[in-house]
Amino acid sequence: TLSKTKKKGRDHKESIVSAIREAAESYSSAYVFTFENMRNLKFKEFRDQLKTTS
Repeated sequence: TLSKTKKKGRDHKESIVSAIREAAESYSSAYVFTFENMRNLKFKEFRDQLKTTS
């Protein structure tokens, strides 16, 4: 069976866009990643490292 999830809606998208705009004003550079397996151990380690430095 398919899991039932609630839609996040327009307000959620607007809050994400707002957070990105604020970050763009605060930081001099941005990095965009595409990754096939977000639950990969190496990727988790990388995210944890970014959390401590940003």
